[in-house]
Amino acid sequence: MRLALLALALVVLAAGGVTGMEAALDDAGPQTEITDEQFTPSAGTVQQLDESNRDGATYSESVSVADENGTQSVAGTDFVFFSQNGTIKPLTGGNLDGDSSATVSYSFREPTDTQVGFATTFSQIPAVLPLIGVVVVALAFIRALGG
Repeated sequence: MRLALLALALVVLAAGGVTGMEAALDDAGPQTEITDEQFTPSAGTVQQLDESNRDGATYSESVSVADENGTQSVAGTDFVFFSQNGTIKPLTGGNLDGDSSATVSYSFREPTDTQVGFATTFSQIPAVLPLIGVVVVALAFIRALGG
């Protein structure tokens, strides 16, 4: 009975922790707008932008790209923007192919200190789970022995 109550308490605490984590993760940092960043297109090559690969940043999928003449490029036809890391790939045969210059506008949000703390804390859970299992088994063994 005590073990069942302990298990129930752990489930309730875990559910509360997950709810708290979700609330913290929804609290993203301020949005940073990058406007008309110049880059040299290299068709078929994934390229870094000035703000690419920022730790924990969330990049918007909405980007605006223009070729050297100011003509707007089309995502999926002329380029691919990788929102997971803020890089861009001009596509072979697209309107950026062969251009010596282009501009890109995009935005991103950096994680808050709260988000970084939760990510660090929850990354440790897999290492602790075996220890929790050992404790539960030890408690059950002690109980079985009558202690």
